[in-house]
Amino acid sequence: MSTSFLDIHAYVEVSDLKQGLKFYCGGLGLSLKKQLSPRRLKLEGDGKPIYLRENRRKIAVLAQVPRVILSCTGRRCILISL
Repeated sequence: MSTSFLDIHAYVEVSDLKQGLKFYCGGLGLSLKKQLSPRRLKLEGDGKPIYLRENRRKIAVLAQVPRVILSCTGRRCILISL
């Protein structure tokens, strides 16, 4: 019998690293694991690594886009619409 695992790595680009950290850790409950460089952080949520990188340019919002969260536990994933 073989067991397969789903290995997830998420990379998120933000325009402001401090604001991104505030949103993902303070708002969504992720934890800061390591600062990889002045513009890159390693976060963790549900035991999965999430890499936050300051790279995106600040732009004007032209349209409102629905926001979603993907939450995975084991082999089951739930898509949550905000």
